[in-house]
Amino acid sequence: MISACIPEIENERLSALYKYGILDTDAEHQFDELTRLASDVCETPIALISLVDPERQWFKSVVGLEARETSREIAFCAHAILEQDIFEITDASKDERFHDNPLVQGPPGIRFYAGAPLFTPEGYAIGTLCTISDEPKKLSDSQRRALKTLSNQVVSQLELRLKVKQLEEASEHKSSFLSFMSHEIRTPLNAIIGFSQVFLEQSEMAKVPAHLIRYARAIDFSGQRLSGLVNSVLDLAKIEAGKMELTKERFNVRHLMSGIHEMLGMYALDQNVHFDYQLSESVSEDVFQDKTRLSQVITNLAHNAIKFTGKGQRVTVLVDQYDDKLKIRVCDEGIGMSQDDISKLFNKFNQVGSGKQSHYGGTGLG
Repeated sequence: MISACIPEIENERLSALYKYGILDTDAEHQFDELTRLASDVCETPIALISLVDPERQWFKSVVGLEARETSREIAFCAHAILEQDIFEITDASKDERFHDNPLVQGPPGIRFYAGAPLFTPEGYAIGTLCTISDEPKKLSDSQRRALKTLSNQVVSQLELRLKVKQLEEASEHKSSFLSFMSHEIRTPLNAIIGFSQVFLEQSEMAKVPAHLIRYARAIDFSGQRLSGLVNSVLDLAKIEAGKMELTKERFNVRHLMSGIHEMLGMYALDQNVHFDYQLSESVSEDVFQDKTRLSQVITNLAHNAIKFTGKGQRVTVLVDQYDDKLKIRVCDEGIGMSQDDISKLFNKFNQVGSGKQSHYGGTGLG
């Protein structure tokens, strides 16, 4: 028996193998389907996806064999990864490299072997897609082409699996970062909002000049908006993770709209925009809904409407009720958007319009 030599680029080859994180993982149907197809196309009872590490060949997928690994020293695949094309042995019992190999003399009694190297995009052979029979055999040209094509598909699945893993890890890192950012930003932000509100509450008794009160209101509003932006980023992460939950409670719609009007009133005043709201007689005093999310949606829509409405024009929030459903319309006299813009409306971190909105600022999260 002649064992395969170690490639000169063994360290690089192993690094390419390890980056996939595939060794000793459970069976996956997408790999099993390719292995079964290789067995059918090549008309052999055994087919394997074999990955060669320093000491062994480990089988990610197996058809027609009970074993999940063998030592590298006796592995046919250790020879195959040294080749640029399919490595084929028509009768191992007559080949000086394999005639006394334990896998030939004992189970599974290998006679025929054909292995297509699994080349990574960087060109490293990390294993093979191979077919095996206990009878001498030779692949036809069409079978060789098919085996090569299937080996490419194995690598494509490895790459796809790696990308999914990287995206999952990136999502976890993003969630950790957002949680950290939320804590670090909220602490000083809450202090700014808190002190500005205390100042406003005590300003009447202290006879504070009107222009200072206006500044304090601007600080308070800006703090509220920044807090809303932080919440928007965090909510976006929750939605992507499928963890957004609604918390319903009973509350007064009129009080909610009054609060929103008061919060946005200073901004509308600064923009010289008439901002108001109207509740129809059909609206119940109390509703059962997620107050925080509803307030967030109305506030974002109304704020955007004020932002893109010209001086002296009007923004009105109209609230109606039909049976147990609220209908909320934010009507403005602003610049509007084209039909083409509407298709881009819900793309995060994206603002619609061909340059006409660039001077308005913002992140495109609303």
